[in-house]
Amino acid sequence: MSFQHPCNKMYYRDFPFSLVGPTLKWFNQLLEVCITSFKELKNRFIRAYVGRVRQDKDEHSLVTIKQGENESISSFQYWFKKEFNLILGADQKIAVITFVEGLKKGKFKEMLLNWKPLNMEEVNELAYKYIQIKVVDKMAKKGRGKRPMEETH
Repeated sequence: MSFQHPCNKMYYRDFPFSLVGPTLKWFNQLLEVCITSFKELKNRFIRAYVGRVRQDKDEHSLVTIKQGENESISSFQYWFKKEFNLILGADQKIAVITFVEGLKKGKFKEMLLNWKPLNMEEVNELAYKYIQIKVVDKMAKKGRGKRPMEETH
């Protein structure tokens, strides 16, 4: 590679030290004869990697998360929380509103609409309590109709 400008030589010399893993392997596989300037190296790098950079997310991405027809509340909550945690400086009120809007119709959604939680921590707490109540109810229903075993003497 021929680099006429001293800064280009310095950039090229230091560039590999900023790379790791597959990106460093990509750099090492470049043929020296095909790169004539740091600008060309920069453009090749951008074409190879910048398109793969994950875009910053904002609250708008939360609007797209909807609870599936057969999806449990805990599963929906998991995916929503995962997406919410990717948003830097997310507004809690907007997150609560989009969470409630994403829920399918049912008792839990009605409960949240009546309770009006202020932040996602409250939503998560209410979801946990609601799920626990459902588990207890399910266990109680399974226990009904069965007689306790009689003691034999």
